[in-house]
Amino acid sequence: GGGGGGHHAAGIFTFAFVASALVLVCVLRALNYFSARTNPLSVKTQVFLSWTLSVSILTLVPLDVGYSLNRTNDDEGGNGRTMGAMWGLTYWSTFFLTWVILPLHQIYEDSGDFTFASRCSTALRENMIFYLVLVGILCIGATGLLFFGSLDASSLSAYGIVVANAWGISTGILLVGYGLVEVPRALYKRSFLDDRPTRAYKRVAHVSRSLQEAHEDLKKVCKAV
Repeated sequence: GGGGGGHHAAGIFTFAFVASALVLVCVLRALNYFSARTNPLSVKTQVFLSWTLSVSILTLVPLDVGYSLNRTNDDEGGNGRTMGAMWGLTYWSTFFLTWVILPLHQIYEDSGDFTFASRCSTALRENMIFYLVLVGILCIGATGLLFFGSLDASSLSAYGIVVANAWGISTGILLVGYGLVEVPRALYKRSFLDDRPTRAYKRVAHVSRSLQEAHEDLKKVCKAV
């Protein structure tokens, strides 16, 4: 029994190490592929954290299932607390990134203001408007359900959970729907061989403009030097 438990623990540790390494490699590769070099380090760091926390669920779920299937009374306390802490860290980190940090930073980067204070003020103001509209919609829905007797004060927490799940499911359906439409459309367009030269000419024109802009930037730098 002890030997089996030791082998099981070693297997879980090996899986966790390999899966975590794969997650980090995939996230870094995707970030290097999709991110422009001109993006600030703060933006790349937040995208890295967001993607890592999201993809880490693929590591936590097998670990949790493996622990649940093979747990014993001896490791109930320590391993259970460890898994709970890992899930809690992933959930609350993703929560604050989704609702606080990323929205504020996004508006801050997109703001056309010239000073740090004014850009922060714009980010706070636009996010407060979004949050107030969202809370207003939730309050109207809760008031309507309370008025018609479909909801009472003791089940408001359940109402919040349902709304949060509905938000996540709707967002997932939207993203999956985009993939289900855009990917087949791209494959369908690539099946027409006669149209490939036209698409190549368009890409050449885009690269030519980028090359011209790079030459202009190089001239400015050389002149400054």
